[in-house]
Amino acid sequence: MSISSDVTESGSPESPTPAESQGRTLGNRLARVVAWTVLGAVVFAVVVGAVIWRSLDSIPKVPVEVESARGRLNAVTGADLAEQQSIAADLEAQVLAAEAAADEVVVDPDFLETQRAALDDRNVDDIVIDFAKATPVPDAVYDSYLLIGSDLSESLADVIIYVLLPRDGSDPILTSLPRDLYLPNPCTRQNSRLNAALNGCGEFANGPELLGLMVEDYTGIPVDHFAIVNFEGFADV
Repeated sequence: MSISSDVTESGSPESPTPAESQGRTLGNRLARVVAWTVLGAVVFAVVVGAVIWRSLDSIPKVPVEVESARGRLNAVTGADLAEQQSIAADLEAQVLAAEAAADEVVVDPDFLETQRAALDDRNVDDIVIDFAKATPVPDAVYDSYLLIGSDLSESLADVIIYVLLPRDGSDPILTSLPRDLYLPNPCTRQNSRLNAALNGCGEFANGPELLGLMVEDYTGIPVDHFAIVNFEGFADV
């Protein structure tokens, strides 16, 4: 009994056409370009990130203890209060003079002396002002960031932005507070421009602490984090 086989030898694969070869070559080149581009982008991101991190790490850190400052400011009385009010009057006069110069408005040269005379005519120990405050918001509601852009003197805040990140994961809130907003100042016991709080309150509170207190009292939302940037700092970063 014989067994026959009809199996034939398979032919070799057909050679690619010139068009197919060109397409494969182009695809390989494109893949290499994409790979090198991605690698370059990753390296660039790492280098830039390292530079920014090093720049941020070199920025001076200022202790900001807002609630502790509130207690220290309660000790501003008598001569200390009069001194802080005089400093605030000086700063206010400088701001008004600068604004008037920008607007080409003539300013009374005796403006500052008039303010000082008004302070001398009253007993600052008898000044008791109960300012209204916003309803406090529990600290657990938001993670807050107070971002400040200062002027060249670093005594005034040109930009005041309050960023609120809801702890429940909902959309963040960003609001810009007017720098010329007049609010109760716990340092002078008077209303003053919000941006002038960056000048601080002598040994009782630094600028970020005083500004943070005024923002807290105005919004009712505690300040958790604070960052201040001037023109030189922005250039360094």
